[in-house]
Formats: sequence, structure tokens, C-alpha cells
Amino acid sequence: MTAFRRADDGQAIVLISAVIAVLLLAVGLAIDAGQLYVNRRAAQNAADSAAWAGAVVLFDGGNVSQAKSAANADAAKNGYSSGITVNSPPLSGNAIGDPFFVEVSISQAVTPTFFTGSRTLSVRAVAGATRTGTGDGMLVTRSSGSTTLLLTGNGALGVTSSGVQVNSSAVDAISLDVGNITAPYTRVVGNPGFAYNDTGRIIPAATSSASSVADPFYASATVNLPGPPVSSSKAAVDQTCASAAAVPLTPGTFTGGIRVQGSCQVTLTAGVYILMGGGSSLGFQILGSSTVSITGSGGVLIFNTSSSWPGTGTTCGSIDLNTTGSVSLRAQTVGSYAGIVIYQDRNCTGSMRLENSGTRTLDGTIYLPNATLIATQTNTLNLNAQPVVLRYSATGVVNLTFDPSKVAGGRAPALIE
Repeated sequence: MTAFRRADDGQAIVLISAVIAVLLLAVGLAIDAGQLYVNRRAAQNAADSAAWAGAVVLFDGGNVSQAKSAANADAAKNGYSSGITVNSPPLSGNAIGDPFFVEVSISQAVTPTFFTGSRTLSVRAVAGATRTGTGDGMLVTRSSGSTTLLLTGNGALGVTSSGVQVNSSAVDAISLDVGNITAPYTRVVGNPGFAYNDTGRIIPAATSSASSVADPFYASATVNLPGPPVSSSKAAVDQTCASAAAVPLTPGTFTGGIRVQGSCQVTLTAGVYILMGGGSSLGFQILGSSTVSITGSGGVLIFNTSSSWPGTGTTCGSIDLNTTGSVSLRAQTVGSYAGIVIYQDRNCTGSMRLENSGTRTLDGTIYLPNATLIATQTNTLNLNAQPVVLRYSATGVVNLTFDPSKVAGGRAPALIE
């Protein structure tokens, strides 16, 4: 019996030793995992902080070089003076190619650990000027000149949930004829900024000598919202439909643009449509009784530019929604163009026209940095749209509802990745 007890005692010692070894291994692995987590968290915090520092510089009007310097300096303050890469614009992700954003990557060797050995941790952060859903319901950016906002005939403008900002310093920047403006506020840089007999036609009364409001998508010549990169090449679409023929379109770069007339039924798959017009080319024209709608759950960006895009050509096709049919377009909700439904190249000066008696559902910001938005509709337009345009002219009635969930609004620094 004693011999058996001694044998059992020896087995117990072996089992206890094995258990202790397993426990020590588990403790060691836990320590290793903890060290890796702490190092990764510190590196990620540093990348986030550096990206934010660069984004703030861009938002304040600094250039890309200054933004990169700020990001590198911020990373160094957090102990990361090496192994850091700063890109502006980002080389990957949702903000790829957008110079309003800063991408920071940190690759850091971790001190050798008990069991897993030396490790290299890589983290990434992207920050930049993202849409806020706040801002003016209509922003007219031209800094000088008469009749920057012009209503003639029965033209009227109504804005809810935000107001109207006119940046022109002219004494008659706003001209109303017999029309009127009704909005929570109307602000104009000029003094008084409107004709004497227009006083009672702006409800409530306009604020004169107001401060100018910066274009939310343009900080400087080198820091501005870029046009989208060229995607799959497609031939121009120029189609006339004698009956209600289906015209399905998918995203891509249309060399020559898109024009449909007659009674076409156009469906756009969600995505980005680049219209490279010029000369006799088309731009984006919906004519006759044609209709336009979007398929799928996403939105679209209609980008109107020249035939030399991404060059700086100045001859572009037009944006002309001249139809008795319905046009339904909504903006994308993610990415650099979130909230922008129509964007015309800064080098294109041709007006965008809303004409005829058809219904229009335009959900998003209409950005015409160097062009006029003209509304000559014979019926009242009710839009969830935010025009950010050089000039506005209308003979028709347009009611705008500023919906933060549908428009870009202004921009503010934020971490997005």
C-alpha cells in the first residue's frame, strides 16, 4: 500500500508541474497580448491625432505641404518620429484622391515579447473635411456684380430649415422684380444689397453688410473638392425615343455626355457619372417627355466636365433638364461626394437649366462653382436641394427644403477611417 501511495505522490507532482507550466504559458501569452494591444492602441491614437492635425490645417485654408508637416509634427510629439507615412490626398479608402483629406500610416516594431517574439504593428487613420449637413439653404458665391440673385416675372424663392446667403458686395446684388424671397434669413454682403422697392419682398427683411461665407468645397486653388477620377470609358448616349423605351445606364465616363429626348425612360444605376462634353457634345440633357430615375439603394453623382478631363478644358456640354416628364436624382451618402447630386467642373461656365413643366426630385447639393442655376419652370418646384452656385436666376417658383440627411451642407474636420 505504501508503495502505491509513493507512486501516486510522484504522479501528482508531475501533474502539478504540468498545470503550473500551462498557467505560466497562459500568463505569458496574456502579457504578450496585453503589450501588443497597448502598443497598437498607442500607435492608433497617434495616427488619429496626426491625421486630425493635418485635416485642421486643410480646413483652415492651409496647403497640402503644411498639412503634412502638421501631421508629422503631431506624430513626433506622441513619440512616432519614424515609421510614419503621410499622404494627402489619401491613396486608398473612401476619400481616395480628395485633397481635403489626410491619410496617416504608422508602422512600428514592438519590443520583443516573451513568447511571440518581435512584431511589427501597422495602423492607419484618415481625417478631413466631411459634410456636416449644416449651412445655408442657398449660397450664391459671386463676390461682386449686380443681380447675382435675380427673380423676374413671377419668380419666387422659398427656403425652409435654413436661409439664403448672397456674397456679392454690389448695392443691388439681389433683384426681385415683382417676385419675393421667403426664408428664415436672407443675408447679403452688399449695402443695402437690394433695390429700395424690393424691401417688402424679402420676408423677413434681409440683413445687409453681412459677412461673406466661404465656398464649402473650395479652400484654395490646391485644396478644393476634386472631380472624380476617370472610370470605365463609355461612348456618348444620344437617343430619341418615339415611345416609352427603356434606356438603362450604368456608372462610367461618357465621352460626349448623355442626351435623351422624346419619351425615353432612363434608369441610372447608383454610382458616379462623368460627362466629358465639349464642342457639339452633350453634357447631361433630359428633353421632351423623358423620365429619369435611380435603381438600387445608392445615390448618384452627376459630374459635368470637358472632353479633356482630368485636364483643364473650358468647353463643356450643358446640364439641361427640359422635360415634361419626371427627373428623380438623389446624392450618395458616403465618400468624398456624399450629399452632392450635381457637380459641374470649376472650369465650365455654362448654366444649368431647370425648364418645362415636369416634376423634379433633386435630393442633394447642386454645386456650380462657376456657373448660373436658371429655373424657368412653369410649375412650382419643391426640392430637397442646396444650391451652391455662382449666380441664381429664376422666372419660376422654387421652394427649397434644407434636409441635413440629404445635402452636403458645409464641411468640418472629422476622422472617417
